[in-house]
Amino acid sequence: MLERTIKSPEAGALDTSKKVPHVSLIESSRTVRSEYGIGVGTQLAQWLSLKFSPTQISGQEYYYYRLYECRAREEAFRFLGFRSQLVLNRLCTHPDWRAIVNDKFLFSCLFEKLGFSVPKNVAVYHPTREFGSLKTLRNRVALRKFLQDCKRYPLFSKPVDGIWSTGIARLSGFDAASDELELADGRRISADSYMAQLEGFKNGYLFQEILHPHDAIRNLCGDRVASVRLIVIGEPAGYRIVRALWKIPAGKNMADNYWRDGNMLAALDIDSGRVTRVVRGVGEFHEKVEAHPNTGKSLVGFEIPHWNASKALCLAAAAVLPHIKIQAWDIAVCPEGPVLQEINAGGDYNLPQLAHRSGLLDDEFQKFLNCVAPTWRWELKKSLVRSLLPQKPRSVLRRIARTLLRGN
Repeated sequence: MLERTIKSPEAGALDTSKKVPHVSLIESSRTVRSEYGIGVGTQLAQWLSLKFSPTQISGQEYYYYRLYECRAREEAFRFLGFRSQLVLNRLCTHPDWRAIVNDKFLFSCLFEKLGFSVPKNVAVYHPTREFGSLKTLRNRVALRKFLQDCKRYPLFSKPVDGIWSTGIARLSGFDAASDELELADGRRISADSYMAQLEGFKNGYLFQEILHPHDAIRNLCGDRVASVRLIVIGEPAGYRIVRALWKIPAGKNMADNYWRDGNMLAALDIDSGRVTRVVRGVGEFHEKVEAHPNTGKSLVGFEIPHWNASKALCLAAAAVLPHIKIQAWDIAVCPEGPVLQEINAGGDYNLPQLAHRSGLLDDEFQKFLNCVAPTWRWELKKSLVRSLLPQKPRSVLRRIARTLLRGN
């Protein structure tokens, strides 16, 4: 399996690129033929039937999710591809509300003011934007002084508009003798290199107090946050949790995102918070896991502490954002209780689909879409047609449509 990278904004001292698994169609089709006895023609027919359905599964996603293993046809047709994800998240999110989701500072200010538990901001680096009473570092001189003199290490640092945990760092301290920052994973980077990286984040860079996991989680996974991801849908009667999973860091990873090598996903029972299934990897490298590789302790059967409080916190927070109908919340379960980390408008569907080994587009989800976005099937069909048109004819058709609409 090859990998491609999505970069943000440059590679260097910080881990600022996301490695996205790229599944080789040729290698995967050969593996499926030899190990499962499914001919290449049959595989192609299965994939095309998914491609031209509302799921819009790509060839890579067919192997990414191992959909050739589905025993029932309807089971495979519940998995939603990335293209469908983009359409549905757009339909279920009012564009005016995206700023709250995309700006970490706005998010923390809003929810802290409303009385929710959120990570405490310590400082922010930006040349011009105002951040109220928060300590604001306007230039590299001020940034260096903050890093040298700060008495509140360890710190968690991240871009104000970051995604996928790119650009984050967990800072343990500053070594004045070597002019280096000490990272929680044991690495050391020069202050100049770190500050140079921060210049690439044009919308600002936040420094926050570190969150520590609940003792039961720390004993299992180490002293690093393992976020609970709750998928919530907004119906006329209110918000409801439809999927729950646990993002488990492993190796030396200080962030729990699944794209990081070795990290795992656990499916959680919504009622009890009990781990029912743990997986890592994708495609032919996708496998079940029973114990944490660092501690050797069993993962399956573990129950998330403060589970009812976590669900209650999530549902209360979800109701603050009524024009985001699909919400993916990340919650840190700390000794004192659950803490809101962030919300994603819709989020990535691959996480719940991989964790639970079941697609999101079940009868319950379709009923929800019929209610909040009645045109969703038509919008998915339009998206499919656009994907099949070459770029040049597509732009010509857009110009013709604009001309007709103007009446010229």
